[in-house]
Amino acid sequence: MIPVSVKWQKELFKDVEIDTTQPPYVFKCQLYDLTGVPPERQKIMVKGGLLKDDADWSTLGVKEGQKLMMMGTADEIIKSPEKGTVFVEDLPEEEQVVAVGHTAGLFNLGNTCYMNSTLQCLHSVPELKSALIQYSHSGRNNDVDQSSHLLTVATRDLFNELDKSVKPVAPMQFWMLLRKKYPQFGQLHNGVFMQQDAEECWTQLLYTLSQSLRSNGSSENADAVKALFGIELISRIHCQESNEESSETESVYSLKCHISQEVNHLHEGIKQGLKSELEKASPALGRSANYLKESRINALPRYLTVQFVRFFWKRESNQKAKILRKVDYPLELDVYDFCSDDLRKKLEAPRKLLRDEEGKKLGLKGSEKSSVQKDNDEKMADAEGSSNGGGEPSVAPMEEGEKATQMTGIYDLVAVLTHKGRSADSGHYVGWVKQENGKWIEFDDDNPKPRIEDDITRLSGGGELRDFIKEMDKISDLPKIILHDILSRLPYEDAARTSVLSKAWHETWSSFPILVFDGSQGGHMLWMDRKDPLTIQENRRKANSFLKSVDRRLVRFHHHGFAIKEFNLSMMFFHPRFMPHLVDLWMKIVGESSSIQVLKLELELADCYFGCEFDSHAVDNYYYLPPDILKAKSLTELVLSGKIRADKLIVNHRIRFPMLRILSLVYVYLGHEQALEDLISGCPMIEDLVLEHCVGLENVKVHDLPKLKSAKFSGFREIHVDVPSLEYLELGNGKLEFPCDISIDKCRNLKVFILEAVSSVFVSNQWLRELFDKFPFLETLELSGCVTSESLMISSSRLKVLSFQACLELKEAKIDAPNLESCRYYGNSSHMPAAISFVDFDFGFPLESRMDLKRLRAFFQNIAPINVMVSLYLGIMRASSIVFNEDVLQNVQVPLPRIKELRLSVAEKTEEFCVLLINDLFWSFRPAIISLNVRLCSRIFLKLLLEKLRCNNEEERCCSSSQMKCWWHDLKDVKVRSYPEKYENISDCEALLDSMPLNFSFPALRLNFQLEWDSLHTSLSGGGINADEDLDEIGFSDFTKISSVSAILQHTGELRDFIKEMDKISDLPKIILHDILSRLPYEDAARTSVLSKAWHETWSSFPILVFDGSRCVHLHWKDRKDPLKIQDNRRKANSFLKSVDRTLVRFHHHGFAIKEFNLNMMFFHPRFMPHLVDRWMKIVGESSSIQVLKLELELAGCFFGCKFDSHAVDNYYSLPPDVLKAKSLTELVLLGRIRADKLIVNHRIRFPMLRTLSLVNVYLGHEQALEDLISGCPMIEELILEHCVGLEIVKVHDLPKLKSAKFSGFRDIHVDVPSLEYLHLGNDELEFPCDISIDKCRNLKVFLLGAVSSVFVSNQWLLELFDKFPFLERLELSGCITSESLMISSSRLKVLSFDACVELKEARIDAPNLESCRYSGQSSHMPAAMSFVDFDVVFTIEFRIMDLKRLRAFLQNIAPRNVMVSLDLGIMKGSSILFNEDVLQNVEVPLPRIKQLRLSVTEETEELCVLLINDLFWSFRPAIISLNLKVCSRIFLKLLLEKLRCNNKEERCCSSSQMKCWWHDLKDVKVSSSPKKYENLSDCEELLDSLPINLSSPNLHLNFELEWDSLQGAQRFY
Repeated sequence: MIPVSVKWQKELFKDVEIDTTQPPYVFKCQLYDLTGVPPERQKIMVKGGLLKDDADWSTLGVKEGQKLMMMGTADEIIKSPEKGTVFVEDLPEEEQVVAVGHTAGLFNLGNTCYMNSTLQCLHSVPELKSALIQYSHSGRNNDVDQSSHLLTVATRDLFNELDKSVKPVAPMQFWMLLRKKYPQFGQLHNGVFMQQDAEECWTQLLYTLSQSLRSNGSSENADAVKALFGIELISRIHCQESNEESSETESVYSLKCHISQEVNHLHEGIKQGLKSELEKASPALGRSANYLKESRINALPRYLTVQFVRFFWKRESNQKAKILRKVDYPLELDVYDFCSDDLRKKLEAPRKLLRDEEGKKLGLKGSEKSSVQKDNDEKMADAEGSSNGGGEPSVAPMEEGEKATQMTGIYDLVAVLTHKGRSADSGHYVGWVKQENGKWIEFDDDNPKPRIEDDITRLSGGGELRDFIKEMDKISDLPKIILHDILSRLPYEDAARTSVLSKAWHETWSSFPILVFDGSQGGHMLWMDRKDPLTIQENRRKANSFLKSVDRRLVRFHHHGFAIKEFNLSMMFFHPRFMPHLVDLWMKIVGESSSIQVLKLELELADCYFGCEFDSHAVDNYYYLPPDILKAKSLTELVLSGKIRADKLIVNHRIRFPMLRILSLVYVYLGHEQALEDLISGCPMIEDLVLEHCVGLENVKVHDLPKLKSAKFSGFREIHVDVPSLEYLELGNGKLEFPCDISIDKCRNLKVFILEAVSSVFVSNQWLRELFDKFPFLETLELSGCVTSESLMISSSRLKVLSFQACLELKEAKIDAPNLESCRYYGNSSHMPAAISFVDFDFGFPLESRMDLKRLRAFFQNIAPINVMVSLYLGIMRASSIVFNEDVLQNVQVPLPRIKELRLSVAEKTEEFCVLLINDLFWSFRPAIISLNVRLCSRIFLKLLLEKLRCNNEEERCCSSSQMKCWWHDLKDVKVRSYPEKYENISDCEALLDSMPLNFSFPALRLNFQLEWDSLHTSLSGGGINADEDLDEIGFSDFTKISSVSAILQHTGELRDFIKEMDKISDLPKIILHDILSRLPYEDAARTSVLSKAWHETWSSFPILVFDGSRCVHLHWKDRKDPLKIQDNRRKANSFLKSVDRTLVRFHHHGFAIKEFNLNMMFFHPRFMPHLVDRWMKIVGESSSIQVLKLELELAGCFFGCKFDSHAVDNYYSLPPDVLKAKSLTELVLLGRIRADKLIVNHRIRFPMLRTLSLVNVYLGHEQALEDLISGCPMIEELILEHCVGLEIVKVHDLPKLKSAKFSGFRDIHVDVPSLEYLHLGNDELEFPCDISIDKCRNLKVFLLGAVSSVFVSNQWLLELFDKFPFLERLELSGCITSESLMISSSRLKVLSFDACVELKEARIDAPNLESCRYSGQSSHMPAAMSFVDFDVVFTIEFRIMDLKRLRAFLQNIAPRNVMVSLDLGIMKGSSILFNEDVLQNVEVPLPRIKQLRLSVTEETEELCVLLINDLFWSFRPAIISLNLKVCSRIFLKLLLEKLRCNNKEERCCSSSQMKCWWHDLKDVKVSSSPKKYENLSDCEELLDSLPINLSSPNLHLNFELEWDSLQGAQRFY
């Protein structure tokens, strides 16, 4: 830069800098800014002449301080206009109406759309408005009643207000008078005003106006309304039986357009409407007869109204219905054909003149017509009506002074009133009015919208059903890839049925990429039918049909190039000679599909195939897998089952399935062990492995599968598994008798272990102890058919599920598992254990032989502790032998077993056996619930059980002839629950049985009987739970507590032994204790170190290290020279550094594992501390178990009195190379003043297991550093990059696992990751634009956009956004630049949020699946209108003037009206709160419905708090008020409680005002609180009085549920 001086005219500009790197033209532009002389006029003298635009500065010799001379004339200064620009908003409202081009809309006051649309149509008639203006009180007829007069005045005033306003008007006065005059319009349903008929409103209003506007003078001006709308009809009435004929004349206000199957046009409907049949008395016949009435128009009005009769009374359903048929209508209606002969003659001359005038316009000659005749054209009003005898009319203007004889009979359409919806009692009315300028306006309540004529012609009806179907069908128009995804989530049969819905769905199904072919029953025949020629022929036909079906579909997919994601083939009739070539062809097509993910192949060889016998067990007859399968590199699941050979494919080819997750081989021929190893080595990503009875394979060895989580092996001699990641393991030997050698010791993380029929394993107490020691995380243990010792002791602190099945040798089991959730025993009563003791028990016992309930009861008696609730399942087959012995039962002294649930399936049909069974059951047990599946029970058993439970068979009670008290005496009550049908008592269930035919199977119905037993015979004797408690509400924790009490009573009373017995944790292995501590908050985990020496040692080796120095030393700028503060902070810092150093050195010395290291320092000094942090990073990096590394360093601007530049990159901490040793890292978080560029440039980055990477404010230097870092972390799932210093461009690609990303503070962001589901983009406070490219992220579900200035959110941008990302479910816009009006339409969107979108004025949201919508901002930038499905609004008001009036107006404009809104108001101390009673008195719109009002008020001025409370309740009617006492002042809380109690009656604001106070609407207040319980307002006031004045409120939440008067709150308007 060279500073020079420039002289121009009399002015001298000093220190003008010349940038020598830029051409001289840039310098001239600088001078233009200073002088106003354009560059082309500038003449600057330099060495060698004039300065040229492209000269080279180096050759001109310009020196610093040199003085340059410039000549040139400046442009003339633009003068401001004499008259300033006037905006529409600044005009008077009358002029605004003219400028806008239409009048105001009308607020919907609660189902008043019928009234609003009627008024808008009538308002378009200028003659009617003129007549109303001339109407006054003095001109009122004596015949007009007071209510009609007031309604006419209200109509006049409302029309005047509409003409003068562009803002929506609330027709409150008119509505109140209309309801008073016609009470039917004030009908209520559930406290809400009902929807009414617009045609009825039209008729009643015209009748009232006709009475009021009738003149007192001559008959010529008798009725102004009749002159405008009256139609004179002359009718001929003819009797078909007696040929009597008469005529009559009548006056009507509208023509009827009757709609039937033959009516397609308005003319046809009017023609039918002028004909009718009626029944009346015939003088000639002396009885009633049928008459035919034919009408003609004898006099035309200025405005013709036509009602489409769409509503009718449906007798069969006894309700109103709507005709949805489409009936077209023209924009110009000629009624000449409907006129009488006299009227036609009068219309001839004007019609001839009109034709001549039109002919002249077309260039034809015609006779001249007078000026009067030129004005003879008539306007027409038409309506698409729908009502029960009513309609929705519309009207049209006509010049005053015209006579009916001058009319042409041609009307122009000027207004339409339509009804949207399929129901007559619901839906929505809308008015469409043609303005004087020829434009159409749709008046949808308070929202007028411009329309075109094409929109008007589409209102011909019939669209409701079509639109309803189209509106409801949100699926058919989705992209095919989404439709395929929907079908994939259905059962395959249901997905196939969609093909018959429509042609589009058939095409979707035809390309559905999941192919399932189930031929399991196609050609499989029984052995006895192998020589039956008819059976063989039928099976051959079925098999050929199946094969052709598979072949045709696969060939079609191959021909059209359709994707195949899943191929599932099951054939039970495979023949080794006739079918391999077909299956080879299919495998070739499947293998060549690049998108194949799942391949399932099941082939079984039939012993006889259509009469041809062969050996189905010979290996040579197996199907050989072809090499084409190896082309399917995208396979994630491979399932092979049955007679399939895979050995040759594995031996002759290199197996490589890099993405395979699931591998299942059942009965497949592998040949030898090496084949299995070769197969597994080519599938390194396997997570689920199933190997069962693989032919030729005896030994299974599994290793080198780091992702394996689940495995199942069955039918092998040796099983060796060396996979530390394994969590689920199932081992079985099937029915094989040879022993099995098992080696699974390396699977330390095993959680589920299932052992089935392995004869070489003897389950003893020693085996169980070793099992739980080897697998400390074991949670599920299932033993099935195992050889066990007679007595087992099972002790585990983590065991949750335990199961025994068919363990014949087991006689006694003691279970010590405090976390046990389910224990199940399945077996035969003959092998039932004698005793079992445990915590909780779920007993499953299907009996199919002799049922010994006595033995079963004895087994239950030995369960310890006694209070354990047991579930019992009994399956009783037919012809079961049931023994009943009353003498034995009489001698039983022990309490009856307590059964939580007794599930029964009884197929026995003998009445005697069923009676014995029911009695034996209830004498043996006392179940709390009996569950029945009606399908599995006989009718006899069900009927007898219901009779017994009702005790309605008194004479047959078995206790009537016995000394033993019957079990009925203990039964107090029976409650019935059923699913899916609702039966509430036993009588309903008996009625169900009686209504079913004897041979009719029962429906899919479940019955639950809740039995309440006498406490003296059950609960008290059992020592357990009170019988009065509802057993459904007793949880597992309750049983655990009771069991603990029982356990204490069994031990000695010494405290030491008691504590030792109760402490089940301290003796656990340290690895489990560390896992327990890791699940606690870090502070709580640290507190365990003081419990005991053992716990201190556990904490000392806890592998999660968190060092938070953020609050230790942070020097405020004003204290930077305070020696005392500096000394204290230096002491704290040294103490913190020593603590970190000692801990890490100790861990390194003892070799303790470090899983997580989290360091946070806000006082890092670049000269004194890097060596310490380097040493800590070295220790952490060398820990082989490190998984999480979080490092946050901030440089203080002044550190203990020493100043340095905290923003200089040289002062940043440089990451040492020791960090690269941490190969096991899964999460890396770097935040603050950290340099990573040198480490990345000088070393190869490799973190193969890293899942989360977060870099915030870190110095990276350049784009290549980021690419090198990401390339070394291929498994990243979450990526966060924010304000990385030196980095302006972010490019992310080649991260197949990435699901979540956040980027902020960059110029260019390019993301090419198809797997991405969550994306957050922001530019924060940076002013430069940001170039964003994310089009490849097609699977995006969540998109957050914040303050990116280069993105303009418009309707087009939103439309493209939802097209690019079809799965988008959540969209958040924060601080974005938007257009004033937004239309958001998405079928998948669930969450929508706006935050500080200042430009947004209107939002329309069409999202049927929307669950939450949030708006946050200041009231000064609040949108004017918002319409949507569901809404959750949050407003945080932190400015000094609280504009509740503006907030209320915003809530009024939310559509639909029934949306409940949540509102959050934060009122700071010192806020200016305005209260204006006069303004509130004039408000006539309905009060907003607030679902929940959350308040945080810190204002402490009593007067302001009173005004605030009153202003809030006059503005809103909240259902719930939520308060957090911590953020509310005591004054506000106390005043609010007083106001809600209404105990300050003398101070009510309505005592001195005409305005009724809001207290009158408040009916009831209910209080709920958390965590303490306050039930009423008095309790809350006592809480406030008990707290000291200077003490902050406790952490308590109060909720007030307010019940408002339905007439005054929800639907009364002030």
